[in-house]
Amino acid sequence: MTDPTKLYLRFESGVYAGLALNVNIEGEGEQATLTFYDTNRGRMFRGSVTKEAEDGFTFQRTTGEKIEFRKATRALFDKYARPEIEGNVPAFQYEQDLHEWYRRRFL
Repeated sequence: MTDPTKLYLRFESGVYAGLALNVNIEGEGEQATLTFYDTNRGRMFRGSVTKEAEDGFTFQRTTGEKIEFRKATRALFDKYARPEIEGNVPAFQYEQDLHEWYRRRFL
């Protein structure tokens, strides 16, 4: 379901909330633990996976909030993340280049 080598875009209440790297889920059901790095710090939430798809998943926290994770594509990255990034981020020809650049830079 999750691929810790991929970069994800995170959406909360349908609004872009940032990037997520090294995404992992341990456990099942309502006892699952979601961990990821958001380029500033590590994060951890308890809850459950409520939706799975080929390009991502939705995680519902025990507090009720839902977080949607979508694997970063160049189009999603350029639309949501790039406008909020300070500094120079290269143009990526392939999705794999995007994922690898972020892993090298932040992990």
